[in-house]
Amino acid sequence: MYANRSEDADTRLKALGGAAALVQGNATRELAFLHGGGLAVLRADAQLGEPRLRARALFALAQLLRSNTVLRAAAIRVEEDAEGRGKGIIPELAACLALPDPRAVEFAISALLAALRDA
Repeated sequence: MYANRSEDADTRLKALGGAAALVQGNATRELAFLHGGGLAVLRADAQLGEPRLRARALFALAQLLRSNTVLRAAAIRVEEDAEGRGKGIIPELAACLALPDPRAVEFAISALLAALRDA
């Protein structure tokens, strides 16, 4: 799992691409990715990453949410902050719809549709 947040964006972009390619389409690896903190890393990169990294993270999220029901259920579990406001993946993806990068918006829409597929 790539988790070194001190690496530059290009290194993280390459690591994310490699990690996503390794787990995509393999349920066992997707769940290991989830349990290894991969979902948290993707969520952070989708919110905080530089534009290319953000788009890649949103694309990987959409693919994972589309292919794995357990990962999808874990991702959409609603979390609340101290004031009772939701802070789960759905509001995070909805916030990405206002990004200036059309590719990131497209991937955010795809991830939202995948996340809400069973809802």
